[in-house]
Amino acid sequence: MMSWRVLSSVICPNTGIVYSNIVGLKLIRLIIWYESDIYLLPGDRIHTVKNGIFINGVFSQITLYNVAPYNEFIWNEIKNKMACPFNKSLDSEMCSYSVHCNARRCPHGFETNPLIIRVNKD
Repeated sequence: MMSWRVLSSVICPNTGIVYSNIVGLKLIRLIIWYESDIYLLPGDRIHTVKNGIFINGVFSQITLYNVAPYNEFIWNEIKNKMACPFNKSLDSEMCSYSVHCNARRCPHGFETNPLIIRVNKD
């Protein structure tokens, strides 16, 4: 079982994809791209097992798109290019971007407009 601790996360409101900076054993740092109803917060613990992942001890559904070695320049580029105003400051009580946000669930508690198309199976 691998164990990771979340250092920071940012969300892309255009795609709903979250980018998290994580650290594991021997101080190995990675950047992960994922989509989920869960937003990884600093200090959250991720434990990978054969059949999935546990976040803070709870089995969780996550669509993992990519994993890359941490690079400070790339991480800063990701953080600075995201339109979500709360990636930079958590002080506001209103979100000016919420009507454009495609995240399935806003990690900051605002309404979003996800572009999820559901197809019924017959």
